[in-house]
Amino acid sequence: MGANVTRSSVLAFKEETTAGTLIVPVAADFVALREGFSVTNELETVTTDELLGGIGQSAPINVGENPAASWAGYLRHSETVGVAPEYGIVIESAMGSENAAAAEYNTVAGSTTTVINVDSGEGASYQIGEALLIQDSVNNFSLRNIESISTDALTLNFTLGVTEPGVGIELGRAILYRPESSGHPTYSLHHYQNTTSAALYQAIAGCRTTSLTLDFPTRDLAMITAEIEGLKYYFDGVTIDATNDDFTITDDVGAVTGSLTQQTYQTPIDLANAVATALSAASVGSGNDAITCVYDSVTGKFTIATDGSTLTLGCNVANSVFVEMGFGTLELSGETTYTAATALAVDPPATPTYDGAEKVVVKHSELLIGDQADNTCRKAINTSFTVATPRTQVKSVCAVNGISETLTLSREATLSTTLVLEQYEAELMYKAINNTTTKIMFNTGPKSSAGNWTVNKCINVYMKNAKIKATVAEEEGYYTLAIEATGFINSSTDKDIYINFI
Repeated sequence: MGANVTRSSVLAFKEETTAGTLIVPVAADFVALREGFSVTNELETVTTDELLGGIGQSAPINVGENPAASWAGYLRHSETVGVAPEYGIVIESAMGSENAAAAEYNTVAGSTTTVINVDSGEGASYQIGEALLIQDSVNNFSLRNIESISTDALTLNFTLGVTEPGVGIELGRAILYRPESSGHPTYSLHHYQNTTSAALYQAIAGCRTTSLTLDFPTRDLAMITAEIEGLKYYFDGVTIDATNDDFTITDDVGAVTGSLTQQTYQTPIDLANAVATALSAASVGSGNDAITCVYDSVTGKFTIATDGSTLTLGCNVANSVFVEMGFGTLELSGETTYTAATALAVDPPATPTYDGAEKVVVKHSELLIGDQADNTCRKAINTSFTVATPRTQVKSVCAVNGISETLTLSREATLSTTLVLEQYEAELMYKAINNTTTKIMFNTGPKSSAGNWTVNKCINVYMKNAKIKATVAEEEGYYTLAIEATGFINSSTDKDIYINFI
């Protein structure tokens, strides 16, 4: 057979219930995939120092696997109120938690350009770092983050542009990704070469996002990339569950039944070995048969055979593993060797669906850097946020792969942006030289002809506490200011970076 193209590939992410236990995806778990993605499985090996009569090395020994992946997509809202983007688990794994606002509230009397007041008791529904889409046409539907909360008064990170909002102004419903110190969820990754007649299926269990980058290049599309590391790798793996784990055979001993261990087998060969072991173990008694099962990597078919004189495969019984293996749905009898009628199928278990949300062009956006009063948009040429959350492997002699779990022990949030250097600009250089704490907010998304942000299509990133570095640079013949920022935490509740879809 010939080569198989990559452009037809589909990818799914599925949050795991138990870290490291692969979960089969459903249609809604699939995400749009861009070129340049990769899935790898680096095997960790050791060699011995035995001297065996030559100067060559001894045979390497595989001591474990280290699966990883790189993924890139377009950064956008799901466009459904209260619903996270289709790749939300990738962001949540890096940040720690996801919170979708359950209801939309509005302003009450007394709100100002720096404080939004809500009805009694509603303040408890908000979190620091959560984005508000203040739908006041006078202020062009301002996007701001909550700096602090005092009962039902929400202090804003940056001052509103024109005037205080009136009463009854809607505030939007954000999906907030908040940085946490623990509880980062894991997920299963599934890559299929095609939606039908797929030639390849790869999966990784126990995935964590180890690096997340949000790119906002001006006059281009907002993008997201992620580096992913997992616990266990699967190649053309076969999932056996309650729907396909049983077998019924008749051999020289007589009719016997049994079942396979419910799990995803790492390769088809692992499944063949398990079937052979289970069938031979079931054939007990005087003159029990040795039953074999092999997988052919050329044809993709399984073959089951016995060394006895009789073998019947009950493919017609409920939940038969033989159906999963391609032997059909009719009882097979009269032979001692059977080869599957069809090759192993490694297609997606469901037809992928995508949210179909509009891609975000980075223009008419907003970058604010400074103190609360610094609400003038900075003329950024490009802007990029990165959240690095390297994982630590917890080794255990009890674990199959020698790794019992992985932990996220640190987080580094950084910003890189290039600004047009304007005359008289000194504040950012002053803050850099004096190591002054600075707030940074970036907003993007489509706007109406009136300049109002479009509800359920906007993206907001907020660094509550940051230290910046500033360098005069050059871009195509004009001066620029290159800004690098590092976020930091002040307390267990005062975090470094927040990501919102609103």
